[in-house]
Order: sequence, then structure tokens, then C-alpha cells
Amino acid sequence: MATKKKRDVATNLMNSVKASSVTGTDVKSKQPTRKPSTTPGIQLIERTYNAVREIDPDLIDDSPHADRLELFTIVKSAEALTEDQDVDLQDGSRERLVDSILTHGQKVPILVRNSLKEKGRYEVIFGRRRLAAIRYIRSNPRPGEEGEKDKNLKIRANVETKDPLTSDAEFDNQVLVTQALENAARKNLSAYEKARFANLIHSTGVEKQEVARMMNLSASNLSNLLKITKMVPDSLGDMIGAASGCGRPKWEALATALEEKALSVREATKLLGDMEATSSSDDRLKALLAEIKRRAEHKSKTEVRELGGIAKVQKGPSGLKLTVNETKETAGFADWLDTNIEKILEESLKRFQAENPGES
Repeated sequence: MATKKKRDVATNLMNSVKASSVTGTDVKSKQPTRKPSTTPGIQLIERTYNAVREIDPDLIDDSPHADRLELFTIVKSAEALTEDQDVDLQDGSRERLVDSILTHGQKVPILVRNSLKEKGRYEVIFGRRRLAAIRYIRSNPRPGEEGEKDKNLKIRANVETKDPLTSDAEFDNQVLVTQALENAARKNLSAYEKARFANLIHSTGVEKQEVARMMNLSASNLSNLLKITKMVPDSLGDMIGAASGCGRPKWEALATALEEKALSVREATKLLGDMEATSSSDDRLKALLAEIKRRAEHKSKTEVRELGGIAKVQKGPSGLKLTVNETKETAGFADWLDTNIEKILEESLKRFQAENPGES
């Protein structure tokens, strides 16, 4: 069912790109050669279902983009699994995939590219779970004759080749976007993961309009997501985690607070570092928002203190207010202060500047 969903998503994306790129219906009329879709990754998906090959999985290397993909598909946090584990193993899905392949065979081919480092080898574009399952079967063969087949089991794959007119850098970006689309299709991304996903795709050169269409977002929603990634550094986002239970407004509140310097990245990092390592990502984000709220409430309160019974000082967001107490001891002091206040302030400012060079 999950495989069908992924293929349906890819098909819908392909149909969307194809429909938007057709500019005329008269195929017989002489038209200038139309450039292929400029959306990186879509073309790779369109060409995925070519002649299927059977490849020795030992000849397939991991994607060089694996670490970058984890930035938005598996946000590193206290909840994340260790590096040598796959997020899909949390629910035992690898075991189910292994059982399915042993019973019905590998139904859906993976997508690989020719290795840029060594001739005759490949790099996986997508299908890492299927590749891991095949490798597991080969390393853990069943007893008897079936086990001999398991030891030599090959993986069914399509090999994507680079168009001669495409540069290595462009092809690399296409591969990255293809991986991203495949991962997004099989995972219910949180608001923050969507933001990281959108930012990564946009960073490969895809226009915002195309990113919005690929992710089924409005222009305003995309702008809000990109603001989150702009104001929340990846390092801080990784400490928080995906926060699947928190919607976009909470992330926007954090981004706004960082932008307005209501909380610094350094302060946020320290606060998260002091939390229990087992704290959920939702709790981590909520803790930052609670600190921001606490600071706002504290700042809004006017601080009042007495100066030896002579006057009251009120310090608030708008500034400092001095009120002279009307007592027998202070009789006439308010009038004198009113007459000399300008001189007193000038002298006080000079003293402040001398004691705090660079502050003014």
C-alpha cells in the first residue's frame, strides 16, 4: 500500500509538470525545440521505469547525499536513532519488507546511478530500505536450498544516466531532489521538516514557485516555512528535533523571537542543553516558547524601587521614571531638582560614558 502511494505521488508530480509545460496543441506546426522541465528531480522520476537490471548489492554504495537528506527527513535530536540504524526500523518495517521479498519477490525496483568514483559501481538514489532488506537476506540466508538462493540474491534496479547536456553539478542536484521527493512521499513530515525540505530543494536552484507546487503549498505558506529555516539555525533545529506534535505557528513564534532578539541562539542552545536528554522534541520546542513568554511577561512589568525614602524609581519598557516623595525632609527638593535636572543629567551621562566606553 505504501509503495502504491509513493508511485501515485510520483505520477501526480509528473502529470503536474507535464500539464504545465505544454503550451500548444498543434503538434504538426513548427515549434522551437522546447526545453525539458526545469524542475530538478522530476525528470529522473519520469525516467525511473526503464529496463530493469539485476545488480549485485555489493556493487551499490550509499548515496553521498545521505547526511544532507537526514537534515529534513530525520531531524537529528535526542529522539533520533543511532547513525547505523534506519528510522523505518522503529516499527519493525524492515522485517515486514524482508518477509514480503522472501514471499513475493522484489516488486518495485530501486533507482541507482553510475558511481562517480569507480567504474562498474553504483550509488543508490532511492530505495535504501529495499537495498538494506536484500542485503539482510543475503547475510541471513534461510536453511536448505532456499538459503543458497538467498546468498546470491540480486536487487532489481533502474540505472539513471546523466544527460550529456547536463552538467555534473546539475545532475547532482537532480539526484538530491529525487531522493527528497521519494522520502517525502513516504513520510508524514512535520512542519519543521517541511521547512527544512523546502529550503533544501530551493537551495539546489529550484524557483520558489516550483518548490511550492512540488510540495503542494501556497506561496505564503512556503514563505513562512522559509522564514523558519532562515531564523532558526540548523544546529538549533537539530537540537529541538522534528516536533511532530507542534504545528507551524509554534515554529513561527520561535523564529520571530529569534529575529527580534527576544531570545538568542546561544541562550536557546544552553536551555536545551540543560534539559534531560530524553526530553521529546515537542517538549523542547515548548520549553523555548515558555521561556520567551516568561521573558515577555517579565519585561512588561514595571519595576519599582524606593531610594531611601527620598524618591521612587520606576523602570519599565518605555524607560525610567523618577518620583520625588513629598515629605518634611524633602520639602523643596523637587523644585530644586527640576531647576538643575539638565545639568545633573549631562554630568551623569559623561560619567557613564567614561565608565562604559563604547556603550553610547
